[in-house]
This record gives sequence, structure tokens and C-alpha cells, in this order.
Amino acid sequence: GDECVMIKQVNGDGEIALCTNYGFVKRVLVSQIDILGRYRKGIKVIDFGKVKEEKDETGNKIKPALVFASCVPYKVVLNVDGEYLTAYSTENFSIENRTHTGRQLLRGRHIIKGAYPYNDKLKNSGN
Repeated sequence: GDECVMIKQVNGDGEIALCTNYGFVKRVLVSQIDILGRYRKGIKVIDFGKVKEEKDETGNKIKPALVFASCVPYKVVLNVDGEYLTAYSTENFSIENRTHTGRQLLRGRHIIKGAYPYNDKLKNSGN
């Protein structure tokens, strides 16, 4: 079934960056998200469509999943296939409508094992 990956209160402007384990990324304008009434369960911000499911090392199917959701701008570090890390700016993710699958970030068949926000601004510790 579906699961919640992010709960955040936002104002009427800004964007949300999304990344799936199959390497599809996009940004969604917050203004496209309607205000929800009481007792609503949430909204769907990405549609996996007809993604061809890959198999892991043991032969089990890997179901499509959202691995990163955050308000932008950010740099995000992706763990690709559990073999290497690569960083991207969420500013480079295309802006898509709420139900679109997004654009594939990496060429070829890769599985994103994890995605981590990265802040390259050094904070002065005051020492």
C-alpha cells in the first residue's frame, strides 16, 4: 500500500523536490497542491505509472518507492546501486505537475539505495 514519506506545513509558494528509487526526479509547485479539508488522508504527488520492476541480487522484485522528498533548494546526494555517491542540485530537477512520474536523472538501469540532503554552506562555529 501507500505510505507517507513527508509531512510538512508549507505556505502557498515554493517547491517540493522528489526522487524515486528508480532515479526519476521532479519538482512540484506547492501552488498546485489544493488545501485539504478535514479528515483527508493526504495527496498523491507522484505516479509511478508503468515502471518496469527490477530485481535485486537475490532475485526479489524491487517495488517503485519514493526515497527523497524535501522543500527546495537543496543539494541531494544519491547512493547509486550501493556502489557510489553522486550529488545533484534540486534546482536541476524539472518542474512537473503533481501526477507526473518525473524525468529520469541517470541513464541506464540504476537503483537509488538512498538520498540525503546536503548543505555545502559551512557554518561558523564561533571558535
